[in-house]
Amino acid sequence: MDTIARLRADQTAAAVDTERLTAMEKTWQSELAGPAQARAAREALAANPLVSRLREQLAEQETQLAGLRLKYTDEHRAVKDAQRAIEQTRTRLQEETSKALANKICWLGRFLAREASSKEPIIEPVPDADIKRP
Repeated sequence: MDTIARLRADQTAAAVDTERLTAMEKTWQSELAGPAQARAAREALAANPLVSRLREQLAEQETQLAGLRLKYTDEHRAVKDAQRAIEQTRTRLQEETSKALANKICWLGRFLAREASSKEPIIEPVPDADIKRP
């Protein structure tokens, strides 16, 4: 009887360890995927001329607002106009950023679908023997 109880306790401990390791693996996978996804998003946005132009425009407007605040209070019409222009530019930048990322996601989806349906892979795997090791 004592052996069966010990085996059941070991089995429970192993199940807990398995769950803990599975959770750790999922965390590591998401951490590894996160930077790659963020890098892809940054590259997609950097390649979009409208997003780049809007970012530059926003930076210029914020600089102008800082200069206006040196001369006027936040109640002055020029300051309020500058704040309104900044909000409009931010809204447009957010919209264009969303569009650019959605377009990139659609493109990646089509690419992966084409990859999955083709007989020959679009991206050729590199054999381990061809990898140069230090």
